Amino acid sequence: MGAEQLKELQKLLQESTILYVEDEDISRESVVTLLRHFCPNVLVAANGREGLEIYRNNSVDIVITDIQMPAMDGLTMAREIKKIDPYQHIIIISAYNETSYFAKAIKNGVDGFILKPVDMEQLLETLTKTAIRIREHRENFMYRAYLEEMVQQYAGMLKDKSRELNQEMTSDRLTGLPNRVQLAKILDTGQVTTLILLNVDNFSHINTTYGYSIGDEALVAIAGRLRECMSHGAHLCRFASDEFICLLPGYSVHEARDFAHDVIRKAFLPPIRLQKKQIDLQITFTMAIAEGKGWDLLRNAEVAMLETRELGKNRIAVYQGKSPLEAKQKNNIYWMNRLRAALENKTVVPFFQPILNNRTGKIEKFECLARIWEQGEIISPFQFLQPAKQVGLLPAITRSIVEKSFAHFSGKPYQFSLNIIDEDLREGYLVDYLKEAFQRHNVNPGQVVFEILEGVSVYASHGIIEQMQALKELGCQIALDDFGAEHSNFSRLMDLQADYVKIDGMFIKNLDKDPRSVTITKAIINLTNSLGIQTIAEYVCSREVHEKACELGISHSQGFYVGKPLPDIVETPFLPE
Repeated sequence: MGAEQLKELQKLLQESTILYVEDEDISRESVVTLLRHFCPNVLVAANGREGLEIYRNNSVDIVITDIQMPAMDGLTMAREIKKIDPYQHIIIISAYNETSYFAKAIKNGVDGFILKPVDMEQLLETLTKTAIRIREHRENFMYRAYLEEMVQQYAGMLKDKSRELNQEMTSDRLTGLPNRVQLAKILDTGQVTTLILLNVDNFSHINTTYGYSIGDEALVAIAGRLRECMSHGAHLCRFASDEFICLLPGYSVHEARDFAHDVIRKAFLPPIRLQKKQIDLQITFTMAIAEGKGWDLLRNAEVAMLETRELGKNRIAVYQGKSPLEAKQKNNIYWMNRLRAALENKTVVPFFQPILNNRTGKIEKFECLARIWEQGEIISPFQFLQPAKQVGLLPAITRSIVEKSFAHFSGKPYQFSLNIIDEDLREGYLVDYLKEAFQRHNVNPGQVVFEILEGVSVYASHGIIEQMQALKELGCQIALDDFGAEHSNFSRLMDLQADYVKIDGMFIKNLDKDPRSVTITKAIINLTNSLGIQTIAEYVCSREVHEKACELGISHSQGFYVGKPLPDIVETPFLPE
């Protein structure tokens, strides 16, 4: 989401109250931190029973809940909440394989679904749609109150008004289309059908650029054009703020794809004219097609939508079964659960890779690299870092590695480096936390080098730069990792007052035989020398590469030739092969 969309979400939630229910401590902490950035009043519960009690004693606008929890699961809590307030807005967090829960949640009238592990971008998009829906529901409530007042004033009109109220419950008031209540009735029949899920591309930009009244006018116009395209027997519903569903009984997937192309060509190639602002809008859709019956049909379309949105917008996707996204989600959930268990069992540990001073020929530094080490099995971070990022566990990994590394090097004469990621810097906890860690472990700040990815440094905000400068003021040193890969913003060397540049391994591994790598490496060395910055060659894999690095004047070497990452430091001099 862009900055304008985030500001708009903050405005929408400014006077709202969110209840977040999650039994896993680490996941709950990371999500609550994000929510409180947009909504000042976030209530927190660790299980459904506690969440229900909090709900009964507070006025809540949005409930966000996990499904599987002790004491009372999320669906049971949602059902009890709906008994108290049938119009309560609820967002369900669901694992990839919880199809039966997914169907029950739809029947209970939930407002959104977030697949586990929780992707923060998806969470914010779902919150935005729900906040818009709350605004619409408030308008509906005022409209119903008006109708009820009319009923009281004109008893003779009671029958007609009741019919209007019933229509209000089963139809979307803005567009007049059937809503999710009608959709549920159709899916419950168990009839085999083909479904198209249509998401209006970049609709939030219309709201933020022109305002919600123009957004409403656009939705009415979009619904009108979609309605004109419906063939006999087709069912069109408004599913969410910017999503529509078209059910096509008797259509094959191939025919549904042709139908989708016809909708785009006939209805939306001509721009939509909005009268209030006298502007023309060119509307595009991302569409997902699935064939089947019941609630699996909708779930499969949602999976296809998420998958194709990763590739881009203005696309038509078909659910193929055995989706790569489902496999990815399954793998992410496996590693998410395994990582949480590893953090609880304290089996996330640092391995130490030596860094050689090329001028003295001695091992003077070590890089602390995160591993999961269980029953003799060593698990690389390549397996668990991406799932950890999706569920906000990276700062927990950082803390674990900091604590164990500080304890390991306390009282030792070596300098050691720790990797810092953008999540650590965005949360803003790092400086105060490290001040306490230095005191707890009796570690000299001068022993510690913080490595940050060059990509982080390129997009560093003023707040991030301030944090890095605060670490420098404590006496720590800064290294830019993977320098030269993807981004090369040399001004950040000055902004961050870097002490070291780690030249990316893509240039080092063939340094002994690739002239282009030599040229690029020389350019980096010339720049860093002029700024008084030391260099570290990564991926030094052979004697030849090491000798070339020394010849070029690189001050330090790191790689398997110097030493592999090990669970303990090897306090012996470097002995070349």
